Amino acid sequence: MAKTEEHIEKKFGRQTPFTVPEGYFEQLQKNVMDALPEQTAKVIPMTPRRRAMMPIITAAASVCVAICGVTVWLHKVSANDPANMSLAESAEFHEMLSNYDENSSDYIMLDKDDMYTYMLQQ
Repeated sequence: MAKTEEHIEKKFGRQTPFTVPEGYFEQLQKNVMDALPEQTAKVIPMTPRRRAMMPIITAAASVCVAICGVTVWLHKVSANDPANMSLAESAEFHEMLSNYDENSSDYIMLDKDDMYTYMLQQ
């Protein structure tokens, strides 16, 4: 990069071809401000975002608490419902196992313990 700068300096010299009129930068700010149209400032009231969002946050938290409460209540109700009892806990299953034919267990190669384990997994 230094070689390029040296080459340019040798070819064109250090003189800059651009000039700025006398007092240009001293008058620049005044000239720009004079060119702008006169406007009155519009006042916008600012409220903290936290205060504006508080009703929405409160409502969302209330809805979440209600959903969680209903979910827990429905889970308790359905767990105590005899219709949702697992097959291994039912009296019909115990009766079926007591009438279980020993010859069929040889055929399918399952005993009562295997049947209990199988039914508990479902």
